[in-house]
Amino acid sequence: MDTASNSKFREVETKIMKGILVTGAREVARRTGMHETQISRMQYPQDKANLSFVQRCARLLVAIEYDKTDEFEVFTGDELKQLVSDAKSMIQALEHVRYPKRKAPTAGTDEAQIKLDI
Repeated sequence: MDTASNSKFREVETKIMKGILVTGAREVARRTGMHETQISRMQYPQDKANLSFVQRCARLLVAIEYDKTDEFEVFTGDELKQLVSDAKSMIQALEHVRYPKRKAPTAGTDEAQIKLDI
């Protein structure tokens, strides 16, 4: 495994472990419908030669680029109505804004022109 993906793997693993720590193993177990001891077993490898379940999950998430942001954002319901309303308001406001008119260049008089005699 290259250094970049190893670093990313460690980052994802840390997020998962921190999430369990902050939430608490008992609460995570309750939310997932598991026993509290199952959560503890997932955090640590059962034998030293293998990876823990959390480490394997972190590798999987990095491999499929789970945290990669999508190019598109989906808006639904009230969010979409608000965006349309904002866009209409912006269009109405911009209709009143006009570019300043450019002044036409003025032609110089005969006195302002330079004569060159050879």
